[in-house]
Amino acid sequence: MRAPHSAASGEAEIRPLPSATTSGTAEPQGGYVPDVPSGKRVAGEALRFGAVGIANVAVDVGLFNLLRSPLGPYAAKVASTGVAVTSSFFMNRHWTWADRPRAGVVRQYVLFVLLSGVGLLIAEACLLVSRGLLGTRSLVADNLAANVVGLGIAMVFRFWAYRRWVFPAQPPADRLRGA
Repeated sequence: MRAPHSAASGEAEIRPLPSATTSGTAEPQGGYVPDVPSGKRVAGEALRFGAVGIANVAVDVGLFNLLRSPLGPYAAKVASTGVAVTSSFFMNRHWTWADRPRAGVVRQYVLFVLLSGVGLLIAEACLLVSRGLLGTRSLVADNLAANVVGLGIAMVFRFWAYRRWVFPAQPPADRLRGA
């Protein structure tokens, strides 16, 4: 550890970051895990987030196909997407970011749904660029634009946004106080 900052030396004090655990277990110290991402931690979260995403794509597609005949395709898609987003929220809350402090479930769910909507708009924008600006009209081009490029960009956005605002490492009230 260096000496505190002095005008003469021009050096700033360097302090070690607090450890997230006292015993090497997953038990957070002080009630929250500091939002200092380590590569290993973020990679673990990303893998769990990806697994949740894959599981909920299966829920969405499976439920859509089960409900398509009795409800029609539009109502079936609304229902399947609603169930998949809700399932994704709880899976991410209790598995991907299980070590994060719990804010109110209603607040977290509303933010999760809103940010999921932004992810949808990102995929739609990619489709608009493909069809409107590039003039593509094929099934393959639409799927590449919406379901490869669009969902890829949206997935990165959602991971960052959920991690930052829905499941922050520090409770929202503490963030506002600067704690």
